Amino acid sequence: MRVILYLLVIFKFTDPVVSYETETVSTPLGEVIGSLRATAAGTHYLSVQGLPFAQPPVNNLRFQSPQPIEGWTEPLDLSQDLLIACPQKLRGELIGEEDCLYMNIYVPQNVSTPIPVFVYLYGGGFINGNNMITEYGPDYYIDQGVIVVIPNYRTGIFGNFHLVPDVTPGNQGLLDQVEALIVTNNIIQSFGGDGNRITLGGQSAGSGSVLYHLMSPRSTGLFQQVIAQSGSNFSPSLHSVTAAEIRQYSELSADLYGCLWPDDQAKLDCMLEVSTDSLANINDAILVNLKPNEDFETNSNPFMPMSAMDALLSGNYNQDVNVMAGSTRDDGIILTSILVSNPIMYFVYKNFWTSIAPGILFHIPIDATTTADGDKAMELAQFYLDGLQNMNEEHFTNITQMFTDAFATYPTECFVSHAKTTQKVYQYVYNYNGEYGLTQDEGLPNLGVDHADELYLQWANVFGQERPLNQDDQGMSLVLMEMWTNFIKIGNPGDFWQTLDTAGQYLSISGPDSLIMERSEHYTKRMKFWKYLFPC
Repeated sequence: MRVILYLLVIFKFTDPVVSYETETVSTPLGEVIGSLRATAAGTHYLSVQGLPFAQPPVNNLRFQSPQPIEGWTEPLDLSQDLLIACPQKLRGELIGEEDCLYMNIYVPQNVSTPIPVFVYLYGGGFINGNNMITEYGPDYYIDQGVIVVIPNYRTGIFGNFHLVPDVTPGNQGLLDQVEALIVTNNIIQSFGGDGNRITLGGQSAGSGSVLYHLMSPRSTGLFQQVIAQSGSNFSPSLHSVTAAEIRQYSELSADLYGCLWPDDQAKLDCMLEVSTDSLANINDAILVNLKPNEDFETNSNPFMPMSAMDALLSGNYNQDVNVMAGSTRDDGIILTSILVSNPIMYFVYKNFWTSIAPGILFHIPIDATTTADGDKAMELAQFYLDGLQNMNEEHFTNITQMFTDAFATYPTECFVSHAKTTQKVYQYVYNYNGEYGLTQDEGLPNLGVDHADELYLQWANVFGQERPLNQDDQGMSLVLMEMWTNFIKIGNPGDFWQTLDTAGQYLSISGPDSLIMERSEHYTKRMKFWKYLFPC
């Protein structure tokens, strides 16, 4: 790739340019110029934002798997804040551009080398998300002496689209992540990083991505540990789609844009002409299920040679990898907060439960829902609510528990129940209710320990805002970060936290002085019921 394409990186930075002291690092790809900064706690670090890890997926490369990066001959000035996202709709606003495959690298200074590395994959339902420093400020990890690497990856139709086998095989976003991991392994020693201590972590869809990589032969050897926060692929409500399904959804998407050609290549050529903004809007236009797919029929070098569930059950996954995995107490609030903001939904759920619930809880489209699916939905309503007559405000907590278990708790339980027999697994349930949360961001009251609540204590900037912590949250943040970074550094979050195969329990994280190994009777009863409905 010509140098001029990479020199264009300098025009992607924020304006006006901030004056920083800089440092040049020589990597196998070429020299990069980073800026020397300090965290709020005074820890000095090198910021390198916008390092390209693949060729820009533009023009004819749209919808294709990422193409390997070529080196550059002139230093890249990566000292400023790079505010680039892949195309998406985020918090109601269209943002991003297709030339988006860049990673941010943050390196603590004055620590002994080689330094352990944390590669973080953002969440967003495989629809949105980005690596901007305003979304994920690395200060707390830097303060603990860990290198942080955050790559962008394609989402929505840009990251999950299939028409022509091997040309557009699907899973573009996951393959972007693979390419980012390959580049990280190739260059991280140049920054003082330890290529033999790379932990891959993520939250929500980022966590789901992490576990896909654990199941994929394409990712073997690219990391030594994983951290999976509130996101798994092993449940009726959150899983990959088949090759036939991704084909169906991609064809439907093409039809929506008037690309009605019977020939696949002609249809693809037509889709290459559709504007970026129009494609980024597709998730608002129709409920098209564009998400990771089982690509062994569409890709001669598949990311998923079998479904993630089949890989888990058969033991065909990367087993020499330490695991930390868990969920928040009330992950389901992200799905049930609509009942608070729009109480008419109680009536809708109560009267159309057997039609709606399979789509929300089991990932089954309405037109594909069977009587058996409706029966299972009714069994859930009976188990959690004692019947649909209790689908009301008084039972919001129980409704949220049902959604939480479908969305996060049972998927995690399914995964760890198998993984504990093959590798070290540290499981947790996060119960700490802090000042910040997604519902508060939406102007709603604090409804509980919501999906992503722990992120507010792990990143200095979260979801576009700086989040100064009160005294209680500071205490919880410090304990949380010590556990997470101990795992990143030495593969053990703390002597008090026992592996699942040893104790048969998870760590209940309720406060800085409330860390308890347990497996409550209520938890066991719920998981037993889900396993009856959906054996794992």
